[in-house]
Amino acid sequence: MNVVLEADNTVRDYFEACDYFPQQKLGKKGPSSFTVECRISHPNEALPNILRFLPYIRVISPPDLKAAVLDRVRTYLKK
Repeated sequence: MNVVLEADNTVRDYFEACDYFPQQKLGKKGPSSFTVECRISHPNEALPNILRFLPYIRVISPPDLKAAVLDRVRTYLKK
């Protein structure tokens, strides 16, 4: 499954120093954000690191992964 994320430039140094996702590739740096592309076989490969970088990262695709992140955050906020 191909994953596209968008992250704030404030966390770009972390992504340049370490691969947080399988087959991680960083996109061009824009004025306020950059893209991260990776390939995963199961959402649990990406979920922990997406949650780690909240609120500085968001899921662009796939929609199922975005829904899983939203579900995790909603569950946390209900506690």
